Amino acid sequence: MKLLLDTFSLTYRAFYALPAMHTSAGTPSAALYGLSVLLLKVLREHQPTDIAFALDRGPSFRRAADPSYKANRARTPDELSSQLSALPALFSALGTPAHSAEGFEADDVIATLSRRWSADGERVLVVSGDRDLFQVVDPRVRVLFVGRRGQDHVMYDEHQVQRRYGLSPGQLPSFIALVGDKSDNLPKVPGVGDKTASRWLASHGDLDGVLAHIDGLEPKRLRATLEDHAEQARRCRVLATLRTDVPVADDPDAAPLTSTAIDGLRHWFERWEFASLVDRLGGLPQAAPER
Repeated sequence: MKLLLDTFSLTYRAFYALPAMHTSAGTPSAALYGLSVLLLKVLREHQPTDIAFALDRGPSFRRAADPSYKANRARTPDELSSQLSALPALFSALGTPAHSAEGFEADDVIATLSRRWSADGERVLVVSGDRDLFQVVDPRVRVLFVGRRGQDHVMYDEHQVQRRYGLSPGQLPSFIALVGDKSDNLPKVPGVGDKTASRWLASHGDLDGVLAHIDGLEPKRLRATLEDHAEQARRCRVLATLRTDVPVADDPDAAPLTSTAIDGLRHWFERWEFASLVDRLGGLPQAAPER
């Protein structure tokens, strides 16, 4: 199984979930600590054969298409920025590729790699705190969703997506087009809630199907509203749909957790004074042979 981590999403989540931490030199470290704890947990519990990280790079093509996209997000705090800049040293320590492409978000990179690996018959585990990635789920791809502090992680396969939304993973962009997404600053169709959107999509397949049957939708009071907001919904669906054609390098596409990688991780933990995590390295599964 290949492990693919939504790096910035997980690092941001750790930063806001944990109290401030600093090295003896006063360097902020809480976000890196939280990411490291999660990485060790996933490696120990799921024992992937190969590992890769995904990153955002540059302004997203979505922001170019719609300047309001994610415009509600606050500026990244300096203490977090300094920790994000330290991530390449983690990738280097592990000898693990970190994939990105100019103008694309990490979600698009993950969707592209997941689709590629799944088509090749690989099992894939995506780890993220971003629900947008539920749309990459397929028979070989699962998403481990990392919730807020104190909440259990939830594994999403096709059954779990259906259970939560009443829809298939491929229907989720149409769902977002109708109900919006506050975190991405995507507006909803006024009056349309989750249950109504799920019912419409279960009956008509996708947004185009819903709009094609607008005269028969219930409740009747929402028909005119949906018609008035049809173009907005179409635009939001485009912005919510993850790309699977990102030009991602594939040499290597992922790397195994070798004994050399574990040694590198130990040195990185020592650099950041994560003494308790150094002790946990012994609990990792047997390292893969060196290539």
